[in-house]
Amino acid sequence: MITPDSHGRHSHGRRRGTRAALGTVGCTMLLAGSVVFAGAASAGVVPAAAAAQPTYLYIANSSGNSVTEYNIAKSSVVGTFSAGNAPAAVAVTPNGRQLYVADAGSNQVLVLNTATNKVVGTIPVGELPASIAFSPNGSTAYVLNRDSQSVSVIDTATKTVTTDYPLASAEGSSYGNDLAITPNGAQAFLPLEDGTVIVLDLATGAVVNTVTLGYGAWQGVVSPNGKDVYVTYLPTIYSAGYVAVVSTATEKVVHRIATNGPRPGSVAISPDGAYVYTADFSDNMVDVITTATNKVTGEEDLPSNYYPVAVAADADFLFTANYNSNTVSQFDISNNYQRQDIQLAPGAGPDALAFGPAS
Repeated sequence: MITPDSHGRHSHGRRRGTRAALGTVGCTMLLAGSVVFAGAASAGVVPAAAAAQPTYLYIANSSGNSVTEYNIAKSSVVGTFSAGNAPAAVAVTPNGRQLYVADAGSNQVLVLNTATNKVVGTIPVGELPASIAFSPNGSTAYVLNRDSQSVSVIDTATKTVTTDYPLASAEGSSYGNDLAITPNGAQAFLPLEDGTVIVLDLATGAVVNTVTLGYGAWQGVVSPNGKDVYVTYLPTIYSAGYVAVVSTATEKVVHRIATNGPRPGSVAISPDGAYVYTADFSDNMVDVITTATNKVTGEEDLPSNYYPVAVAADADFLFTANYNSNTVSQFDISNNYQRQDIQLAPGAGPDALAFGPAS
């Protein structure tokens, strides 16, 4: 697990089967992460106007080697199915028909039919795949391989890797854990543990810029209109957490927002772009940032043992994947963020979230 310790330094233990193990630096908290809408992974590559209202939430259980499907409209678990060895990220194709799972323990991506939850493809990729994102039309999937410091480019029609973009020279001794892709599919922003964000041209794989934030950067998410990237980071080794607002046009920091939580990791944005949410694993809380003012305007607390490593938001609900408690918390946004917990199996270790429409 790569997490900042009490002084903000990074601990580099690699524990079997957690997306948190991939790194809460740059992740959902990593990752994904990782947190995604249909057709996007951690970044929202589908414009808000085109994105369907999600009806399902997919939960990657990295310690349980499984994925849980949750029906949001019915507030019920549809089922839990096997998904390789330490699933670290999940993403639904733009048409909602397939679920891609980063099988971090086996260095491959599993492709599942969302109607049956059966594996219909297995794609070998680089070492420790940590994040998945799609092009707007769904023809291409991009997989960030954390340990091999590369991006695998997948043709979704043939389910094969067509090329790999090497990142080792750009990352150096640092590591990234999460790709934040612009809605037009042209750029990817990759936060690194050294406190920088590299900008990747997805057509060529070239690193075209580096944005300096501070000591340690975690995860990024792109606004639905494609204008800004919101990245969680620490300004210095001993500083509390911040969110940097990076302009995609100029690739420069235009705002820096101090968070209530000292170690913000996973970050998500509402479909209308009005709010940004950051999950803080050290203080078991979520900060609510109003993007119109670039200020923290709310805070939602979780029990002290929950350890939220991923956050996701649709138009109605906010979700956190709570690794230690084997739960996912669902907050009703319109009802003063009233919380209910989705209980998962003991030892599940929920580590990443993804939205998907009815298939």
